[in-house]
Amino acid sequence: MPPKGRRQAPSSSTQRQAKKAVSFTESAPGSVAYDPNDLSSTLQAQGLYAKDVLGDGNCLFRALSDQCYGEVSHYAEIREKCVEYMKAYEDDFKCFVGEDEEWDHYVRRMASDGVYGDNLEIVAFARSYDRDVKIYQPGLAYIVSSNPSSTPEESAARAKENPANLLHIAYYSWEHYASVRNISGPHTGPPEIAYRPTVEEKKETKRKAKVDAVKEKIVLASLSHPVGVEAVRRALEDAGGSVAVAVEKLQQAEAEKEASGLVDGKEEERNEALVGSAVIAEAGAAEEKAKDEEPAKEEVKPAKPVRTKPVAAPAVKAARMSAAQRKDLAKKKQKEQAKLKRQNEFVNGEDVSKIADAMKTVHI
Repeated sequence: MPPKGRRQAPSSSTQRQAKKAVSFTESAPGSVAYDPNDLSSTLQAQGLYAKDVLGDGNCLFRALSDQCYGEVSHYAEIREKCVEYMKAYEDDFKCFVGEDEEWDHYVRRMASDGVYGDNLEIVAFARSYDRDVKIYQPGLAYIVSSNPSSTPEESAARAKENPANLLHIAYYSWEHYASVRNISGPHTGPPEIAYRPTVEEKKETKRKAKVDAVKEKIVLASLSHPVGVEAVRRALEDAGGSVAVAVEKLQQAEAEKEASGLVDGKEEERNEALVGSAVIAEAGAAEEKAKDEEPAKEEVKPAKPVRTKPVAAPAVKAARMSAAQRKDLAKKKQKEQAKLKRQNEFVNGEDVSKIADAMKTVHI
């Protein structure tokens, strides 16, 4: 444990720290100024800064208080709760206390104001408050989990799902803790720090993207019909990433689509025939009705014959209109199918046939 009379850490105003961090971050992390061995550089490269707290031996508890309550005044309450938790679960902490100090003496000393806390107190805090704590050091950061059985991956997943449950503190090499905040604010009240993926998570995301791209090309090359990239991605997701299962699902879907198309086509022909017959029948009935209602012709003298205008057959006219409509519909369908075929000839900027030829050299 650090001695109680340790030199107090230098402190400055929050606004001055934030302004300095902003001026630095405009060029970080790709600039020459970025130094992974410096805590300030580590934080500023992530859009964060360390809000300094008074280094009077209560710095750890003040930093945790700022993270929990948005102010440092609850540090004594946090210290007391941490000590009580360590007493209740002595077996989990006693073995980490040095041989030169008895356990009872340690917890009595830790309960006193101005005694510096460390990793044991952070663990006790995380478990007693059910909050994960992320600790930043030069060039690295790690999470102390509220659940002792959690793996680092599980802790990171929990932090991603619920960022507000993760507290952020910084540890300086000269044994001083500070509260971590966003450079953009807020500088008071709840920190509101958004989740930031770790370096390992970023690497895994890039690796997965490359693998997914290869799988998509293999699926496209394995199909005998054109399919959009989004459909392939959904199929791979539903198949749990299995290329074989995704191909099988897409082929089955295409077969069902073709079968449905044949049935629909026959049904459409039958419907058109029925409609045509109905139109013709209706036109014939209209013609007969028109004949029945036509008034009787008056007798005319042979010298002055009356010329009557021939009446167009409604049945012939109706049948002709129905055929034209069917023809227009057929042309429209042909245009749509041709357009769809052109669209599907290119998937993700690459000709499907070219992908298929290229993938013949791939050994799966």
